[in-house]
Amino acid sequence: MAVTSWKAGQICSSDSSIGTLDWVSTEFFDPLDADEVQASDAKYAGTPAGFGVSNSYYLKCEDFGFTSSDIPSGSTIDGIEVEVVRYRKPTIATVTNLIKLVKGGTISGSDFGNSTDWSTSTETVNFGSSSELGGLSFSQSDVTASNFGVAIAFQSASYMGPTAGRQWYIDRVRIRVNYTLPTATRRRTGQIV
Repeated sequence: MAVTSWKAGQICSSDSSIGTLDWVSTEFFDPLDADEVQASDAKYAGTPAGFGVSNSYYLKCEDFGFTSSDIPSGSTIDGIEVEVVRYRKPTIATVTNLIKLVKGGTISGSDFGNSTDWSTSTETVNFGSSSELGGLSFSQSDVTASNFGVAIAFQSASYMGPTAGRQWYIDRVRIRVNYTLPTATRRRTGQIV
């Protein structure tokens, strides 16, 4: 099995197919775009506190720039890993993390998040594994497409209201893909004798 390098998405949006808390740019008056989550650089996508137990919208990141140079044509996609750099303000706990993959532009498959709270200082967390596909199957062309990606949401534990300001922050979202080369390529390179 082989694995790509980590890559950041080039498109980022707030998807309201779940939740009530909108992801926005923390650069005042700037629209949310991929710039907030491409690098660990203190430019953030953020969301305010909600009323009671609240779900965020999905932070939908796409166009990770994988090509046939990263994943040769005909490869089998074995697993997808997601890396998130994030933190929250101390006020409200996070009770669940929702992670789904984006296939063909659609948020799909099963959630592979967890119930781990966010740290109140910047942390890097990983979701998925070398064999996690979120209940879906992917071809090489699926993951090299511009509409491949990941959607991230969370549920908060308590009431504060939007006047509390932004409480959750994501600084970077990256993906790497685990794959197996086609049989002919493995034979040619001596991986199959």
